[in-house]
Amino acid sequence: MLSVESFLVRRLLIGRATANINRTLLATTSEVRDEEDVAAAVHRYLSTGRKYFASDKEIASSLTTVPFYLNGRSNQRKLVLQWIEESYGSKEPVDPAQLTIEHVMPRTATEAWRDELAPELGEEESFEEVHQGLQHTLGNLTPTESFARLLAGEPHVASTH
Repeated sequence: MLSVESFLVRRLLIGRATANINRTLLATTSEVRDEEDVAAAVHRYLSTGRKYFASDKEIASSLTTVPFYLNGRSNQRKLVLQWIEESYGSKEPVDPAQLTIEHVMPRTATEAWRDELAPELGEEESFEEVHQGLQHTLGNLTPTESFARLLAGEPHVASTH
């Protein structure tokens, strides 16, 4: 099952279409039926041909190029971000029901962000192009618990917006 999960999550991360996934997964059962090591056979089958099992290199590249926020369903995106958060050994338990996805660099450009990114821009790059290209990528997203829960019982929290 880990190979199937990895296959599906990797496709989500790189923005690959989900057309024919059902057919591919159904065909997997007949392809690996007589195999002794089913897990290895499933991985091998999903990694060959046009099924597109994304490599680690493709995943790394997608972090700043693929608009992850626009791919898949909201609950799928939240789950991936939750797994990433948990992989860092967060001391606070993550409550999936309270999880929201926030953009680090806001969707609406601010002067502060323009000033922050200005030194990083190449000669041919404009802030608008960079902002447009990065705003929905996985590298610009962070999981947070809902603001209502975070603010509960707090007398005052300074706004960062």
